[in-house]
Amino acid sequence: MRGGGTGPDVGITDFEVVLANTTGARIVGRQLPDAFIGRRMSELLPSWEGRESFGQVAGVVETGVSKAWLLPYFSDGIKGWFNMSIIRQDDQAVVTFLDVSDLKQLQEKLEWQNRELQQSNDHLQQFAYIVSHDLQEPLHRIQSFGDILTTDYESTPDETGHDVLRRMRSSAERSTSWLVKGMLTYLRLSSRPEPFASVLLSSVMARVLDDLDLTIRDSGGAIAVD
Repeated sequence: MRGGGTGPDVGITDFEVVLANTTGARIVGRQLPDAFIGRRMSELLPSWEGRESFGQVAGVVETGVSKAWLLPYFSDGIKGWFNMSIIRQDDQAVVTFLDVSDLKQLQEKLEWQNRELQQSNDHLQQFAYIVSHDLQEPLHRIQSFGDILTTDYESTPDETGHDVLRRMRSSAERSTSWLVKGMLTYLRLSSRPEPFASVLLSSVMARVLDDLDLTIRDSGGAIAVD
């Protein structure tokens, strides 16, 4: 491209295309280079992005310092990412650009997959922590109920002993089945969220109080539920 102004003391106001190849002409909406040559940059790229590009070319011509950068361009009928380079040659500028839109899309896809992988790793860490933490309570209950049976109901369990056995079985079932299944459901929420559903809070509270029965009893606490 050849630069031009309106007088000897006036800076570059526009550029005229003096040489182009088929790929460059096609990117700016011309089928053949002949339809591209002789056109002004302000005519071919009238948008604000075009004016920004003009400033880059003019800066190289005025300073002689070459420049290369990755340019996103989505105006003037052009859509894509381009590796741009500008070199001054006398009073002209040689502008080259390589369409890297496919590579950019691949890069964004890989970055998205990396984020998904990192999120999955975070969920796995949370899963491992929650399982290791929450398993302590039902296992502690099993151990405590076993100690109670050993010391107080060694001969013939009465009604209270049967209740202790029921709690042991419930804790064992919770630790081996309900809790693990619940954790797996929680882990899948980010990728396959389940629809919202009504929950009976009284049932939830009853289960929580049953799970924490020994802890409440040992601490001397009291839970009041409206």
